[in-house]
Amino acid sequence: MGTMKLCVPSNWDYKLIESLNAPVHTVYGKLGVDKIGGGRPACKIPHLTQGFAKDFIGKVRNRGFNFNYLLNASCLGNKEFTKNGYRSILELLEWIENSGVNYVTVAIPYLAELIKLKFPKLKIIVSKMAFVSNPHQAKFWEDIGVSEITLDPNITRNFRRLRQIRKEVKTDLVLLANEACLYHCPYVYYHVNSDSHASQSDSAYKGYICYSRLFCEKAFLADPGQIIKSMFIRPEDLHFYEEIGINAFKLVGRDRETGWILKAVTAYSKRSCPGNLADILGTLSCHGSAQKKKRHSLKLHDIGASQYVFEKLRKTEVLRAKIHIDNNALRDFMSFFLNFDCENSSCKECRYCETYAHKAVSIDKAEQRLATANLRRGMKWIKDGKINLTVD
Repeated sequence: MGTMKLCVPSNWDYKLIESLNAPVHTVYGKLGVDKIGGGRPACKIPHLTQGFAKDFIGKVRNRGFNFNYLLNASCLGNKEFTKNGYRSILELLEWIENSGVNYVTVAIPYLAELIKLKFPKLKIIVSKMAFVSNPHQAKFWEDIGVSEITLDPNITRNFRRLRQIRKEVKTDLVLLANEACLYHCPYVYYHVNSDSHASQSDSAYKGYICYSRLFCEKAFLADPGQIIKSMFIRPEDLHFYEEIGINAFKLVGRDRETGWILKAVTAYSKRSCPGNLADILGTLSCHGSAQKKKRHSLKLHDIGASQYVFEKLRKTEVLRAKIHIDNNALRDFMSFFLNFDCENSSCKECRYCETYAHKAVSIDKAEQRLATANLRRGMKWIKDGKINLTVD
């Protein structure tokens, strides 16, 4: 069993870097916008200059950590095959390498091949947005020459599949630990494509609404069993993966404050999260409180025409009820999955996660009703064409 390695998100705060220690192995991040794009829209992450980023990356490297620059867009709009698009990609990669970055994350095989050819010093990590979920896919990427493969979160509790992949490839495998997205979400491919284009310099400011997340939020509130089915890993359960040869874990939270990121890093470093597990899970915890005047039934004028206002509201009690997950109630939860195949089983017949949801999940009823009503209202406005965003 190897030494645990944590890959932690950067919010570009120097205080974060000063506070990190082992087992942190890698810090990851990206500019708000660039020619390739990534897995978060520009309106969610800090905007910074290349000069600031280069200085920050240098301090990360000086502290002994690796820096992983994200190039994990799932779609480039075919610009990669135009003269100007190709040149702009090479220029970005040249800047990345000259800035001291030593890892890049990609979701598109073509980009991996291009980087191996033109920038062989950069180590490549396969993004979770490539949805590697079986030994065949993993071997394909290994043959390209990647250094790490981040696996599809949907197989996080499929230990039979994880063992098969581990047996097939020698490449380091990575699992997302504190992401809590819907299990086999029907919106996932639309979501990653939408986020990719919303972080590319020629399309980032043409209007963005994370409709996919609204769908997820509503589903979690309607059925708390979906919260338990989401593929998070408790800090206390990391050993199950280490025992089968997976010891690298990625934490989400690039759009969070430093205190929140450090709380998650501490929990996974110490393998312990007393109290509310939702506090360290990306999708399930609030980012802050809405102004008191906006803690009401959502009105169209609350949103206006700004993608920034809408996204900020989405992360508060207006559209996201506070969720409490009693971590202690889940202490025996994971062992069930060591020999159970969720992929080929019926949740309706099994109901294992629903049983644990009744034990562990609690949501304030008033907040649940308010957020659910607001989500329904907001989603209907979008489908009715009543929310028309202007360029911010």
